Order: sequence, then C-alpha cells, then structure tokens
Amino acid sequence: MGTKFAIMLAMAIMSFCGICEDVSPDIEINKKEEIILDERNEVDIPILMYHHITPEASTVLNHMTITPERFENHVIDMLAMGYTPVFLEDLISFVESGEKLPEKPICITFDDGYLSNYEYAFPVLKKYNIKANIAVIGTSIGDIEYKDTGFQMIPHFTIEQAQEMEATGLVSIISHTYDMHQAAHLESGDKIRITAAKLKNETEEEYRIAMQQDFEKVSNILMEYLGKKTGCKNSMNFYILNF
Repeated sequence: MGTKFAIMLAMAIMSFCGICEDVSPDIEINKKEEIILDERNEVDIPILMYHHITPEASTVLNHMTITPERFENHVIDMLAMGYTPVFLEDLISFVESGEKLPEKPICITFDDGYLSNYEYAFPVLKKYNIKANIAVIGTSIGDIEYKDTGFQMIPHFTIEQAQEMEATGLVSIISHTYDMHQAAHLESGDKIRITAAKLKNETEEEYRIAMQQDFEKVSNILMEYLGKKTGCKNSMNFYILNF
C-alpha cells in the first residue's frame, strides 16, 4: 500500500481523482514523476485524497464524496495498520533537511476546502489526534455561491473555521490556487481554466505570469489570516508540486 516517497513528491493533491465509496484504505496513489533519491533515504508513503464528506454520499453519483462513517473507518484501519498521519510539509522537511518521519508515515489530504471537512473530518482528526492537509481555493473560502455567477455550490468553510482547525496543530491549510481551479459548469464566458490548465491561445509567458499572480493572491490570504504562505518552507515549490 503506498508508493515511493520520491514519486510522492510530485503527487498532486490538486488532481480530481478523489476517493470512491467502494475504495478501501489501500487507496491508489496518483503518480506524476520520479525524483531520484539515495536508496538509504527511500520511504514508502501512501497519500489519501478526499474531497466532500456527507451522510448522503451513498446516494450521490459522484466519486469525490464519502460518508462520515466511511472516513472514520479509513482512519481506524490506517491506525490499526500502524500508520502515523503526517503533513505534506513534514515530507518536504524530510527531503530538504533530513527531518525524521515516523516508521510508517501516511498523508491525509482534502481538496477544495468544503465546510464538510470542518463539520465531519475535523472532529475525527481531533478524536484520534491525527494530522491532515486541506487545500483551499482562495475565491471560495466561506462561500456558498460561485464567485461572479452566483450559482449555488457546496458550502466552503470560513477563514475563522480555518483558523480554529490550524490552532489545534492537527490541520494545515495549504493552497489549491486562488482562482485557477475553476468549475466549467459554474463559470460564464469562454475563458475557463480546467484543472488550472493554460487558456486557449495563452502563451507560456502569459501562463507563467497568471500562475505567479494567482499564487501571490492565495499566499497573501494564508499569510494574513494564518501566518503562513502555503504551509511549508519552500512555498513556491510546494505550490508547483500541488499540480
């Protein structure tokens, strides 16, 4: 269960694969690229990626939802197997400065910053005293309507709730872009980024600038309200790794 840490470093918590209702704790790991490390520093690290948690998940035809009970069962199973949840930042510290990791590390991550993470996942994290990363979309923090169009969307937790979770030391809020992670069915117009991809006819330089400006916006939010950039020492590299 797991993949080499070298592969994990390029793992995308911003991808859209999610966790299905019929998936066991042996979650398939999303692999991006392999970075060569000294064999002595090689560690197996599973990455669990969740999105929305709802009691109605079993009736929703959406692979990115899970029930609160199933999430807690995942936690119970991973702890019974001897795994210790760590932050993604801990993995970067392991590579960059040799910080020690527990014998069997594992990462729990959430995409998008849904209110359900606060309502259902956070109590479980506190109950079992375990860590998780939540990647928020800057424009969606605290919202129930989709920015400019006003379409209804799944509620997102507020900055105050983010602060409450961070204060426990069990949750690390990180970047899921400010406004480059867009939902096509909620957008209007013809300039829609899908999974933060380049726009049609956008040059590489224009894309780089757009990415940098987006990063700075979400970084400023996390710095102002949480006293951090993207939740790790090398914030720009971490932001890039999120894709």
